[in-house]
Amino acid sequence: MNIFVINSGSSSIKYQLFRWPDERPACSGLVERIGTEQAVLNHKVFATETPAEQRLTQPLPDHEAGLLEVVRLLTTGPGAVIQDPAEIAVVGHRVVHGGESFAAATLI
Repeated sequence: MNIFVINSGSSSIKYQLFRWPDERPACSGLVERIGTEQAVLNHKVFATETPAEQRLTQPLPDHEAGLLEVVRLLTTGPGAVIQDPAEIAVVGHRVVHGGESFAAATLI
């Protein structure tokens, strides 16, 4: 089962893809400077015999464009760890602001 975990900030997206029950990530990455002409994407693959890393710089006007680029990296080229986004069974997102109502991990 593939589990995709993201932590989206104001101008970044951090992510990891896990293949349960393996506790090690198949890949991880960081998209920085979203909303600029010089956004930076770092994508690392650990699921192969030889770990691989890609670094791209390109315009990403918003988080949607950033996430679409992450999906492209997950599914195509040397950094591919899945063939289709439909192979992702679960998506988790880290939410930091729980205030007084949520002081521990909470299922939303």
